Amino acid sequence: MALPQEHESLSDDAARRLIAKFGPNVLPQARRKTPGQLFLRIVREPMILLLIVTASIYLTLGDLEEGILLGFSVFFVLWISLYQGLKSERALDALRELSSPRAIVIRSGAERRISASELVPGDLIVLQEGDRIPADARLLSAFHLQVDESLLTGESLPVEKSVDSGEKSLVFSSCLVLRGRGLARVTATAARTEVGKIGKSLQQAPAAHGRLAREVRQLVWFFALCGLAIGLAIVLIQGSRTGDWPRALLVGLAAEMSLLPEEFPVVLTIFMALGAWRLAKAQVLVRRSDAIERLGAITVLCVDKTGTLTQNRMSVIRIATEDSSLDLTGDLTADIAGERAREHLPARIPEPFRQIAWLAAMASHEKPFDPMEKAIRQLLPAESADPELVREYPITERLLAMSRVCRCPSEPGSFLIAAKGAPEAMLALCRITGERRAAILSRMEELAREGLRVLGVARGNTEARSPEGLPPGQEDFEFAWAGLIGLRDPIRPEVPEAVRLCRTAGIRVVMITGDHAETALRIAREAGIGTDTPVVLGKDLEELEETAVVELLKKATVFSRMIPQQKLRIVQALRRGREVVAMTGDGVNDAPSLRWADVGISMGSRGTDVAREASDLVLLDDNFASIVRGISRGRAIFTNIRRALSYLAAIHLPIAGLAILPVTVGWPLVLLPAHIVFLELVIDPACSLAFESVPASADEMKKPPRPYRKRLFTFSDMTQAVLQGLLILSAALGLFTWSVHRGHSDEQSRSLVFTYLVLANLGLILVDLAGGRPARMVSALKRRVTGAILLGTPLLLAAILWLPPLRRAFDFAPLAPGMLILPVLLAGGVTSLIALTLREGS
Repeated sequence: MALPQEHESLSDDAARRLIAKFGPNVLPQARRKTPGQLFLRIVREPMILLLIVTASIYLTLGDLEEGILLGFSVFFVLWISLYQGLKSERALDALRELSSPRAIVIRSGAERRISASELVPGDLIVLQEGDRIPADARLLSAFHLQVDESLLTGESLPVEKSVDSGEKSLVFSSCLVLRGRGLARVTATAARTEVGKIGKSLQQAPAAHGRLAREVRQLVWFFALCGLAIGLAIVLIQGSRTGDWPRALLVGLAAEMSLLPEEFPVVLTIFMALGAWRLAKAQVLVRRSDAIERLGAITVLCVDKTGTLTQNRMSVIRIATEDSSLDLTGDLTADIAGERAREHLPARIPEPFRQIAWLAAMASHEKPFDPMEKAIRQLLPAESADPELVREYPITERLLAMSRVCRCPSEPGSFLIAAKGAPEAMLALCRITGERRAAILSRMEELAREGLRVLGVARGNTEARSPEGLPPGQEDFEFAWAGLIGLRDPIRPEVPEAVRLCRTAGIRVVMITGDHAETALRIAREAGIGTDTPVVLGKDLEELEETAVVELLKKATVFSRMIPQQKLRIVQALRRGREVVAMTGDGVNDAPSLRWADVGISMGSRGTDVAREASDLVLLDDNFASIVRGISRGRAIFTNIRRALSYLAAIHLPIAGLAILPVTVGWPLVLLPAHIVFLELVIDPACSLAFESVPASADEMKKPPRPYRKRLFTFSDMTQAVLQGLLILSAALGLFTWSVHRGHSDEQSRSLVFTYLVLANLGLILVDLAGGRPARMVSALKRRVTGAILLGTPLLLAAILWLPPLRRAFDFAPLAPGMLILPVLLAGGVTSLIALTLREGS
């Protein structure tokens, strides 16, 4: 339909010229970190500062080879850290782009959804209930439009908007549409909006640190304080014993570096950033990073039916009167959205069913957004035009029905009133009781048992002759019953398997819908959701005490005729029952339940802005299977973090032991700062890249949910890591003792122990990556990052052992090829023993 002159939209070319002139529609915000800023932040890290100090001391003492080697190591560590930081920034950039606000705009006469940043002055924007207004604009049309302007005015009461020439016709960026809809012309964007002028920060507050962050900080402080105390003690012991205080300081710095857990916070930051990016690739956008740690703990998943379990592609299947019905299945609705169906379907509908279809269409919006109304509008001929709309009575939580009042084209001066809604609500509007009511409800239940969504349709009468004479509520009209319409929304084909995976993973799926009980039951059966217990109706839930609701929710899985407040009550009751709850929602009134849920999940395609803002995750494709994939990936992220931290704790123990114990017992030094730096060059990429890239295992969804309050690093996990570290350390000390007793020089003994430690470190990486399972070890070797670490490190080790300049820098001595057999066999034996005894944490 052609737009009126005043409603003419911009062309795409005009929009491009205007965005070049005015710039993107974004408020000033924190810029992404530049490589220079990342570099400065990395240089201030404790490990880098320790390396710089150590290298400076070596150069001061005249040990050029050692000083140059450590200086090179500083630059190499900086490069690795910078690469990891830039990769995280790129992942965050991609997430910011996905999470940027959207707007419905009319350009070149066509309606489309674009990023709000692309809006320009002069654009036509469509405003709908639940939208965050993307720019300052002047209304061209409005229907029951109410806006929350508290962000600007501080006034909490909603503001009625109209097309008057005054201030009531103005809407402002970042305010929320509470009710109704409208069409508006953009007048200002970005910093030129009212919000931009007063300089209010509309950036989302930083997410509170989750349990993982707090736990990692505790681990870091523990290790750092231990390292500081031990380092000072070693300086005092070595200095008082030898009198060589500069060398004693170097030994103390080596001990401090061996215990400094600088990788712990890096692991958490990178795993969360890249984990969120990987979840986005699985169609799950993370808005709050601490939600990732709760994904693996979900025990109950509450989902809506429409668009999540079903395809959100509705079509009208039945039209029914009180004594007959019309079946519209078959070739007529094979492609209800196609032009062929649109052209031929209305002509095949006979009376009285055509009158029911026409009334249902008149009771729907002319340009609908809701899939149900789109399907109903398909029942009209393509060339038909709607009569002039005078007033609309929207659906409310008290009355699940809506009415639209239009000027009657056949009777000038009179009004046509068309209404549709839940059959029970429509029967109440029509004041139908007794046997007739029972007969209509029986027909409705027949349709509902087929899995159809059923609506009642009615026509109203009024004696009013002007809009001002219309009553305040639709209950005041005289309505005559017309009939029923049944719509089908096919279940998504992947849903039954996804529900089965949830059941295997110990997650109970609960369906909450506003549909009829029979419809809900049919869809639940198709989806594989348990239907052993009766369907719980909204009105029955209202009659129960809180303790009874908690008991009911231990078994009930299907809830019908629910309103948003009842959704919230369900979430609160589940949480009181010590469940970890995920809740899906898409409407304005779903925001409280999304906030109360442990993991709130909003819909990306059909969800409102306010629902998205209240949620932790946004489902980009509105698909239930994507939630399940997200839970699986969330569990994998948690598992990978735990494996990485376990590996770090295990490998730091032998490094620290070999740096500290020889000093305390008067042995020659085994590990020098250069050796520790080399090991760190293996540890950092192993943790940050190899462990993070481990995909979710096939049995990830066969485990029960992780107890949410269970610590990331439990006592048993720490015990396991310590035993692994002690096993590696014991073998290293045994090898050193054997080498000294065989009369090898200190440099040769150091070379043997270092070779063993590097190979045992690689073995520990492989074992922890695979969870001790041989089949997974093969898979780990096939991954690019892991393969590069496990194959590249031995080549570097060979270069250090055989190239004289590097060998001297590391204070090593040449080894005969036969001498290398023992550290290789010892590392292989220790790795095998760790793999056999490894217990994969639950």
